[in-house]
Amino acid sequence: MIAGAANVRKAHFDTGSVEPEFQFEAWRQSGSPFWDLSSPARTAPSFPASRRSWQTGRMVFMEVQHDAPVFGRPCARRLSDQCDSIGITLLKSGSAFSVNAGKVVREQPGGVYFNRSNASTFFRKENVKQQYVGLSYGMIGFDPGQHPSFLHFPDGSAANRLIQAAAQTAFDVLPAATPAEAAQLEDGFCALIRSVALKCKPSDEGAACIRDARRRAMRKYADDHLSDRTFGIDQLAQAFHVSGATVKRDFADTGGLSAYLWRRRLDGALLDLTAAREPHRGLVGDIAIRWCFQDESSFRRAFRREFGFAPGEAMGRAG
Repeated sequence: MIAGAANVRKAHFDTGSVEPEFQFEAWRQSGSPFWDLSSPARTAPSFPASRRSWQTGRMVFMEVQHDAPVFGRPCARRLSDQCDSIGITLLKSGSAFSVNAGKVVREQPGGVYFNRSNASTFFRKENVKQQYVGLSYGMIGFDPGQHPSFLHFPDGSAANRLIQAAAQTAFDVLPAATPAEAAQLEDGFCALIRSVALKCKPSDEGAACIRDARRRAMRKYADDHLSDRTFGIDQLAQAFHVSGATVKRDFADTGGLSAYLWRRRLDGALLDLTAAREPHRGLVGDIAIRWCFQDESSFRRAFRREFGFAPGEAMGRAG
């Protein structure tokens, strides 16, 4: 869809032009070289979605919107060392969870997410509208041995605003770009990503909001005691020689220590489920016990409230 670009490869796919009963299948097939996509029912007769994409000489730009939930896991090619691509997702609306570089990532509207494609092993999206930019390691000088596999640029940050503005310019310019303009766009966008993303120090998803070293250390200590059912404010206060009120204050931004432990245990359960190569009867119950839930029923309820889908729907989806 790049007008006048005779020597620039172009691609356009829009499921809005497909009959409703074939929409999900068309959307699934369009991503089949890299992703195994499925609806929760696996056989959904209708999956309203739309996708527009432009492929320049060296990059891919996509706008995707869909209302129904969708699960994805990478196909063998994407997980292999042959996959040397970087994905940049700009989430406009909706909700998404993913397992990326061994961590559970909660994607928020307004956020920008930079990840090495074969580090992502599971995602679930619903009511999502997003922009996506795909490029190769060589375009930005990415070295998987030196650079972080995943980065999150939160809404409002300087890096976020720069990437959002550059991406929007690309999507505005591409439909009528000449080959020379497309090449300039590629070079400029990649120069920005090199200067912004590759110079960032790797950090935990919430580290930008945690200024204080003690608070970071407390979270690390709590993470190390997730399997301890009796762990709570008193143990943390004793370990750091502070009052219980200080612990409460330091975890106020997470909804309190109990809420923090609850979410981290659910994150651990999701990682276990997606990593299960051969799911077996009783696996969900075993995971519930491992992550300190009272019983399987309470775990199932908590998991669905947190992630929006049942534990069985995540089982074994890491490929």
